[in-house]
Amino acid sequence: MELEQARLRQEAVDQGTAQIMAVMEKYNLTQEDVFPGSPSKGSTIKPKESKTLSEMRQYFNRR
Repeated sequence: MELEQARLRQEAVDQGTAQIMAVMEKYNLTQEDVFPGSPSKGSTIKPKESKTLSEMRQYFNRR
């Protein structure tokens, strides 16, 4: 029974991951866009670009 629960849990995680990846690809998002503060590989944003991205998020989140 525990193996079945683990298998079902893993299927749910895999499905969720696939859905997140699809949304990221559709909207051209990075890991940092989706999960702020999490370490992402090789994505260093310059301060000016970071500020612009932050302003864009604030604008679209208000809508």
